[in-house]
Amino acid sequence: MKAHTEAARKFLTEVIAGRLSADVFTLIESMKEQVSAFDSERHFNVSFSKIPRITGKTVLTLTEQEVSKAHAIKNGFTLQAWSIDRATRVLLILS
Repeated sequence: MKAHTEAARKFLTEVIAGRLSADVFTLIESMKEQVSAFDSERHFNVSFSKIPRITGKTVLTLTEQEVSKAHAIKNGFTLQAWSIDRATRVLLILS
């Protein structure tokens, strides 16, 4: 995995964890592990489609520090106007 991809994965994990309850974040982590463990299209599709119902669709509001961190990972990388479910789905794809 490329360094900026790993950095983006870690960054998304931090952003998402800071905005979801511990129970919901634990469920998301469990879904990621299942998708990786079973490596099946079915597990991925089920998890991917459940995410908005689990996380909600709130638009992310980033701090200046988070915006700077995103740009440091990859020039042009931004989460502006992203919803929590979109960020979580991207995290699932990167995992």
